[in-house]
Amino acid sequence: MPDVIFFQEFCEKHAKRVEWMLEKPVLEGGTGRGWDVRFAPIHQQGDSGPLVQKQCAITDKNDETVADRGAYGVAIAVPDTNTWYKRHDLPSPSFEKRTAVCAVMPAQALAACSAHLSSGYDEDDPQGTYRVQQAQKIVEIAKTYEDRGYRVVFGGDFNLVPPYPVADVEHGGPSTALNVVYDRYQECGQMGDPGALRTGKPTANGVDGHPTRKLDYIFSPKNAPISDCTVSATTGNSDHWTLYGSVHLPAG
Repeated sequence: MPDVIFFQEFCEKHAKRVEWMLEKPVLEGGTGRGWDVRFAPIHQQGDSGPLVQKQCAITDKNDETVADRGAYGVAIAVPDTNTWYKRHDLPSPSFEKRTAVCAVMPAQALAACSAHLSSGYDEDDPQGTYRVQQAQKIVEIAKTYEDRGYRVVFGGDFNLVPPYPVADVEHGGPSTALNVVYDRYQECGQMGDPGALRTGKPTANGVDGHPTRKLDYIFSPKNAPISDCTVSATTGNSDHWTLYGSVHLPAG
């Protein structure tokens, strides 16, 4: 049963629906316990215009109106306990101002953060310059919580392949952009060994029903190994395969 769930490309008005589905009885496909789902919007800025919240599409692929789903962004789900939340801006092109949302759980001395980095397409950081800065910013955000005594777990769709083995990066930018993160944390695909190769099972860019590139990550402290790192068998309604992992936090 999960304790933290990271969401990207999430629609604001889905938050309560997801919360309700998680809280359904186990026999009905839920977890049978209370949850809190919090959303943080991604912003856009036109030519010399103000920052505005990007909205989820309200039409389907046939341009038929479906529904107003509210703003577009990231979300995080945690158990419904004593928790506080904070949104963090990431360095981004004006086309799409990326963000991260963190849930802080004092009882567990834990902060968990969900993020979605720039895509690399069109005007959204085609050269990868901002994703280098975004990765660095995530490390800085994590440190602000560590300095207050929290263990930090974070992840999401980073739109970058792992640093090793070296791969051509379809999404733009150097594949070494995440080195700054791996240098301080371990990733799910390393299976509890921070010294293991910085690789992992593919989670996106599917061919014949199978993912071909790793773009999704779960990072934890180097003294908090991750086990049972797996990728879902299907995508469901997403264009990514879900990444799962069990983080073993040290006592104290």
